[in-house]
Amino acid sequence: MLTAYPPDIYNSQRLLFEQTRRACEADPIEVPEDFYEHGWTIVDGISDHEQAVSIQERLIAGIDPERVPLHDLFAERVQLGKADLIPVCEDVVATSYQVLHFDMGLPFAEGLDQLLVSHVGIYLPSDTEHEVTARTRLLELDGILAETGLDVAAIEARVTEYARRHGDGWEDHNTLRLACFVRLIDALAAEPELTEKIDKTVGQWFVDGQRLDSTTAHAQEVDFYARHGLAVTAREHEVALDPGQLLFVDNTRVVHGRVGERRAREIFNFMFGVPLIGDADVAQLRRGVCELMAGHAPV
Repeated sequence: MLTAYPPDIYNSQRLLFEQTRRACEADPIEVPEDFYEHGWTIVDGISDHEQAVSIQERLIAGIDPERVPLHDLFAERVQLGKADLIPVCEDVVATSYQVLHFDMGLPFAEGLDQLLVSHVGIYLPSDTEHEVTARTRLLELDGILAETGLDVAAIEARVTEYARRHGDGWEDHNTLRLACFVRLIDALAAEPELTEKIDKTVGQWFVDGQRLDSTTAHAQEVDFYARHGLAVTAREHEVALDPGQLLFVDNTRVVHGRVGERRAREIFNFMFGVPLIGDADVAQLRRGVCELMAGHAPV
């Protein structure tokens, strides 16, 4: 039986890789079929955040790499990277909307040693007594670009070039990563329009200089996808967690966002991943994500 982590790792708002173990060391448990089919699943009856971490480590240890090829790339290296109650920043607390995104962004171009967040956990504490109105948005990437007519090679080439030239960052620094899904779709356009939006956070999209309500912002995001040939409404899920529920998400197969406001420190956010991956890993990850979106990845 693995020992619990010390209490001071929680809510430290820092990376934890130097203090945590690899998830493959945990005793594996059966992974729900939902996770294999959709890239996310909900686990009920979690008593506290420590149990939430333990369950996620055991789930990661139990994933069948033959059924999740992207997981096979990093299965032996994944560990807990963050464990914090969120939201904490005042501007995020005031926001009722977050665009679909990969947590921490994914590295899509070689050139830097990169952090990878492979799995995300969202846990509503079991002792929550107030009504929670915020809902987590989920969009599964499997086959999302199948109707665009682009093959895997074309998708990969455009995403790579976009990340090399316009990856997320600030001033003159390019992280070679993309977080927001709208920017990944922009990379595929004949005439990209979001190349200058390198430093927008996930709560700043489609607000036009003011705080729009979540319905309006969501509609504008959906309209952006529609103009690029993607009908996401029928594919998007909204999940409202009950106290004691854990939403476990594959951050390489699913993008997520939010509609509705959250109280400060209302919900736990866990990030699992690998502290550093090199160029070969980045190339395989990028290829795998592009194959998945094109609908060509193995099931």
